[in-house]
Amino acid sequence: MKQMKVCAWSTCHKLIPIDQRYCSKHQKPAELKAQKRRGGYEKKYNKTRYEKNPLTANYHIAAWKKTRLAVLIRDHYLCQQCLKNGYVKPAKHVDHIIPAVERPDLFWNMDNLQSLCPGCHSLKTVEEQKKRKRENNGR
Repeated sequence: MKQMKVCAWSTCHKLIPIDQRYCSKHQKPAELKAQKRRGGYEKKYNKTRYEKNPLTANYHIAAWKKTRLAVLIRDHYLCQQCLKNGYVKPAKHVDHIIPAVERPDLFWNMDNLQSLCPGCHSLKTVEEQKKRKRENNGR
């Protein structure tokens, strides 16, 4: 008689051959769970998410990280909008002066990039979205 053991799935008590880890019902869910733990699921998700919008994909490559760092260093890690208004605040974001959606050809142009603090970046983004919405609605 062949040696048997219980399926390794926590709530399953089905007997399976000793050379298997899971019964046929739990083999696929166990593989998906293991894949998630290893990061394969996230990699697949991120790959498809970034492929949907080519502009967004640029933010996740080494060239952007280097460009972003160069802009922050150039601007001494200070928010350029706050400096114009007479304040000194640290910058955490690098922003396209002319939005990349409007001018993708300027995406990598250092003269079109500025360092902004989170508050200024949020305000600028909201204003740009409102402007695009008005233009799309024909107002």
